[in-house]
Amino acid sequence: MALTIFIAEDNKLALDSLAELLVTIADVEIVGSANSEMAAADWLVSQQRTWDVLITDLLLLPGGSGFGLIRHAKSFGAFTRVVVFSDFVTPAVAERCVALGADAVFKKSDLAQMLDYVRGLAGDAAAG
Repeated sequence: MALTIFIAEDNKLALDSLAELLVTIADVEIVGSANSEMAAADWLVSQQRTWDVLITDLLLLPGGSGFGLIRHAKSFGAFTRVVVFSDFVTPAVAERCVALGADAVFKKSDLAQMLDYVRGLAGDAAAG
């Protein structure tokens, strides 16, 4: 069974590229995406099906943030994993993300490590 992923990313090119990479490297299905915290939260609440992973940027323009989205996602427990993937990761930011409930935090410059992480989750999903 494919690992299901929802992506919150405000840059359309980055979103499309990430989605394409993810489906290329592992057995994953992109079940939705949004470009703002509010749109992502609305989508997550409206869905009847479950999904496995939320990947979120921290800066979600025109308003909101990945921080808020992590809090929102964890408030109703719909995710097995929350992954932060952002240009704005520092040690303090990563610590805050984990404190809010993120399972993994990656700088966008660490794309290979993030893809390896997702590949591992997809392998676990296939085995389980």
